[in-house]
Amino acid sequence: MSNSSLSIDGTQRAVYGGYTADGNAEGNEVSIDNKSYVSDAYGGHTGNGDASGNAVSVKNTSIPDASGGVAAGKGSASSNTVTLENSMINSVAGGSANEGDATGNTVTLINSDATMVYGGSANTGNASGNIVTMTGGTGNGILFVVGGIVNGSGDALDNQVTITNLTKDTQFMSGMPVIAGGVTMDGKTARNTLSLTQNNGTVINMADDQASMYGGYASEGASGNSLSVSGSDLTAYDLYGGFTVSGDAVSNSVSVNGSTVTGNTYGGYPASGNASKNTVLLTNAGVEKDTSTEDAESPAVYGGFSESGDASENTVTVDGGTTSASLYGGYTKEGGCLREYGQYPERHHRRK
Repeated sequence: MSNSSLSIDGTQRAVYGGYTADGNAEGNEVSIDNKSYVSDAYGGHTGNGDASGNAVSVKNTSIPDASGGVAAGKGSASSNTVTLENSMINSVAGGSANEGDATGNTVTLINSDATMVYGGSANTGNASGNIVTMTGGTGNGILFVVGGIVNGSGDALDNQVTITNLTKDTQFMSGMPVIAGGVTMDGKTARNTLSLTQNNGTVINMADDQASMYGGYASEGASGNSLSVSGSDLTAYDLYGGFTVSGDAVSNSVSVNGSTVTGNTYGGYPASGNASKNTVLLTNAGVEKDTSTEDAESPAVYGGFSESGDASENTVTVDGGTTSASLYGGYTKEGGCLREYGQYPERHHRRK
């Protein structure tokens, strides 16, 4: 579609590259360009079956929603893609599965404005290997980005989000995971990654919205997840390498390079479980109290933090920069702390 609008009796309608009520949707494509308009765009959509290898491309236009591939009943969504360039969208998902896995789906945004972005989304099933890449943008509404998300039961594994140099002031959702590599409401997260770099003169302050970032967010265990933020134009709020409601947080990591953090930083955070072998690395970073808010508390940095379990072999390393934060290799409210490490190789920091 180019310079076109799809409507019936004045009501905008959706466009499908391929649609089936009962069967597989494979290899279908939708291309929307040059100020064309539809209500929604689906590369491939199936009511009962697999959606795989479908694609949506949106350029130089604005539409409400887009999905590369949708498996609305029983079936998986795999290897679907959505690409937006110089466009505006409310919600976008590479692939969505209702009762099945979302695997290897991709969303790419180039100089585009978005509100909600999912690489892959599953209601009941695993979300694995999904990727979101954002360059430039956004500023359209309240931003929420997840590489792979499981809204019900399943694991979030090996998902990835990379955000580079947003070009517009952006408002973020507050509270629960706002930007995350992988999220599951009932399962485990492992090996998810989130990277945000802001170093182009556009100031992004996530502390204004108290917006948190997570490498991995889970209910039953978080391991090997990583969160990396960098660039002098970024002020971050709470940072979590790996968070889990129950189960253990193991070998998760947070890296901050040249950015400012006004919230707390956790390599690994199990609300009910053990925190072990998690790490935080601060390189030329500023960890300071948010002076714009009168009742703001001073931040703290934890290699591993446990509400009710043990904290063991966690590490915090500070290399340059300044900090007025409290630093803890490991911290537990009710368990024990064993073999915690704090390293301070430079003299340019200050700490309480």
